Amino acid sequence: MLYNYVTHKTHTHTKEGVLNEKLALKKLLTYMTSVYKIPQKIKCLSDKRKRKSIPLFNIVMPVLLFLMLQYESFHTVFSAPESMSKRLRNCINGKIPKIDAVRDLLSRIDPEEVRKIHEETIDTLKKNRVFREGTIGGYVVAGIDGVELFSSTKKSCPDCLTRKNRTGETEYFHRSVVCMTVGKG
Repeated sequence: MLYNYVTHKTHTHTKEGVLNEKLALKKLLTYMTSVYKIPQKIKCLSDKRKRKSIPLFNIVMPVLLFLMLQYESFHTVFSAPESMSKRLRNCINGKIPKIDAVRDLLSRIDPEEVRKIHEETIDTLKKNRVFREGTIGGYVVAGIDGVELFSSTKKSCPDCLTRKNRTGETEYFHRSVVCMTVGKG
């Protein structure tokens, strides 16, 4: 059984559940495009990669969606691009990224550009009074969760965190913090 954070409903993997998930994803993409202009803003991000065989949008958009939909592991999702293409056909066209392309792009993306998109999105949320309902005394309740994005004993970058695994081998990883409002809205 799964809880869908877009529709706020619990469902099992039935035809109805899959249909509801597809409709919820379509609704999410529509809002992201028409109200918040997220895809347009993603396309304006600077791409500092040397090899650009996969467009920046085809990497950032799935990462954003999978964070929003709270997929447990980027590595699992991006290691099976065949199954991902079915999930993302309404979102991106062309090549589906593999984990190495995701890792490369995310390590080079300018955090200030992402912060600007984030601030513009928050401004739109406030302007549209999204948080008006579902507040407690005018306050919005938010849940904060840590997510481990990547983990490898072979690949690393200068910004990787490190730890020793059970065998004493150095493991390189990245973590992120995700914040989500709690309640109806």
